[in-house]
Amino acid sequence: MSIHYLIRLMAGTSFFALACAAPAAAQSQIEDEARLETVMVTAQKVEEDLQDVPVSLTALETATIDNLKASGADVRFLSARVPSVIAESSFGRA
Repeated sequence: MSIHYLIRLMAGTSFFALACAAPAAAQSQIEDEARLETVMVTAQKVEEDLQDVPVSLTALETATIDNLKASGADVRFLSARVPSVIAESSFGRA
């Protein structure tokens, strides 16, 4: 067997293995999403499920916020982590 044949054979085998593994990875991701906690929103003084709230919402984990606050960041750090949030200081945009 020539070296080119072996390379093609290995590439084809690798491609086949990856193609077979992709559906399993997608199914694993779906199962992980099914285990997420329900986020309750009280923005309208009525407790609602996040899926039923008619506005765009971004939830940050407590640990993420605590880590950013511990590093000395102020509320302007949210503008880099939450879409459509603009925070300005007295010196201009953050």
